[in-house]
Amino acid sequence: MTPKILLVSLFILLASCHEPTFSERYNQQWREPQGQEFITIGRALVKNDIRVCGEYYVRKSSLDPGEYVVGCTPDGEKFEYFLVWTSTEKVTPIAATEIDIAPEGSK
Repeated sequence: MTPKILLVSLFILLASCHEPTFSERYNQQWREPQGQEFITIGRALVKNDIRVCGEYYVRKSSLDPGEYVVGCTPDGEKFEYFLVWTSTEKVTPIAATEIDIAPEGSK
């Protein structure tokens, strides 16, 4: 293979391996957790001592079935955001600036 063909092939391969954006990864609308989601996400939040979730809304990952972005609020207005992995009960805070659309009813 000539160096030119190899370089073009490498470029095509790299171009096809793009990391999904936040909006692509969590492409669903905000919604209330349902059924077992409510239990498993709630358990992870409690285990990680997250106390701002008087109510919370979720967006499920389109790539990983047990991964959610969670918008928590103590008052229905001010939200804090977390990534939650239900299989490991891991919770990581994320900046509000990462969120493309806030949960409905938030300001």
